[in-house]
Amino acid sequence: MVGSNSFVMDRQTLEVIDRLRVDIRQVEARLTARVDRLDEGAERRFEDTRRHFDVIAENLRDDIRMIAEGLVALSERVETFRR
Repeated sequence: MVGSNSFVMDRQTLEVIDRLRVDIRQVEARLTARVDRLDEGAERRFEDTRRHFDVIAENLRDDIRMIAEGLVALSERVETFRR
């Protein structure tokens, strides 16, 4: 064909382009699957971290409560000795 915007590709070139398209789609599918797995893993790690933090926070609350109760008891004893 003759013209400024048109060109002719031979059959071999078209076959190479088609194979490249297939290869690109396969790579894209593998990358998408891998990113999805990474997202799932990150979400799972976040959930695990959150549960661990919740346990630590609850333990900390218990420790603070015990200290507060001990301080109240100590204050009552001190007041008893002052009388």
